[in-house]
Amino acid sequence: MDDGQLAGRMLERMRDYHAFICGQTQSGKSYGVHQLIDGFPRDQRRVVIDPKGEMDRRGTGPVKRPWPLLDQVVTDDPNRVVRLLDDPHCPTILYQPPYAVAPYVYHDLLWGIWEWVWEHKRGSARKASKYVGLLLVLDEVHQVTPIPYPVPMPVATFLQMGLGVRARVWSINQRPSGIPIALYSEAYTRLVWHLERPIDRKLLASETGIPEMLADPREPYSESDPRYRSAWLAQKGRAVRIHF
Repeated sequence: MDDGQLAGRMLERMRDYHAFICGQTQSGKSYGVHQLIDGFPRDQRRVVIDPKGEMDRRGTGPVKRPWPLLDQVVTDDPNRVVRLLDDPHCPTILYQPPYAVAPYVYHDLLWGIWEWVWEHKRGSARKASKYVGLLLVLDEVHQVTPIPYPVPMPVATFLQMGLGVRARVWSINQRPSGIPIALYSEAYTRLVWHLERPIDRKLLASETGIPEMLADPREPYSESDPRYRSAWLAQKGRAVRIHF
């Protein structure tokens, strides 16, 4: 399986199931996630919770270049996010809070998105006929789930019931620690970029039951294990460990 085939199989899997993505700053995960979001089916709604406000820009200096997602609309109004879900001309909605917001803002926003999904999937035949699916991307997920226990109810609802209504959650964080275990235990695909700290790799290995997660990310991957491959995904030679 070459890199192109791997990327295609991975995206196909991620279209149907939850995913967990982690990696240190500057490890390449933002670029990879951006490409994956752009590759998501265009007839499905995509909502990106973007606390850092950088998902539509790229660069490491003070001036970041525009980096738009497909047909994106950027807003700092959580109420507008739900209203935009009914607009067929903006399949990608980025919510970028203007400052550090209280957890209840994310809580209410996620409930509003879930109610929209439920109404359109389980509601009237007119609305259900227009609903195809939804992708919810939680960037810097520790902002949405500031403590690992208990899991915020709207997040737990998306993880436990979302697949039944074609709602997928991609959770993104720099590290796997300090966040609810359910974010990666419920994920069918896990993309792990560079994790320097052994404690982070031990946590993933322990909670997922995948001992290969203990390997130093700078070491080559075993081609004999069908669960893992090294993939470059046009990320300037940055390797990605993938499990699906």
